[in-house]
Amino acid sequence: MHYSNYISAREAGVCIKEGVKCITATPTALKQTHKGTLDLLLKNGIEIKRQKSKGRPRKLAQADIKKLVAIRHSGTSFYKISSLMHIPKSTAFDYCKRYKGAVPKEREIRDVSLEESHRIFGELLKRDLDTEVNDLARKGKASDNLEEIEEILREIEIILYC
Repeated sequence: MHYSNYISAREAGVCIKEGVKCITATPTALKQTHKGTLDLLLKNGIEIKRQKSKGRPRKLAQADIKKLVAIRHSGTSFYKISSLMHIPKSTAFDYCKRYKGAVPKEREIRDVSLEESHRIFGELLKRDLDTEVNDLARKGKASDNLEEIEEILREIEIILYC
């Protein structure tokens, strides 16, 4: 649980009842919170961590941010990024805006492309499609060569849509 404003005695009681093990708070929130409330939390085994930055903690981990920047760098739309990463479109936009100058490494872009293509092949294998598509999907899932994967995806597209 995170606090950016002072922690009231009532909120401390709720944390104790719910069995919260650790809370984070901004330096300002800790300064504004009554010492007795902080002592009550500590006495009940709740660890209090002081957050270095102000405000709410970032929603995405650093690895997810790198992934998001790599996906966007490859020209993917914010809508597609939001569905791939299961985050709101506005969150994807905000992170891309915040890290606008960041240029992902070629390896990061390659890893994201491989991960997504392997996910697609896995989804195809879950469906009951004809044996030729299943064989191609198995071959694509086992491959780490992006050119080969693109060719396999084209073949599957031809089979399914022509």
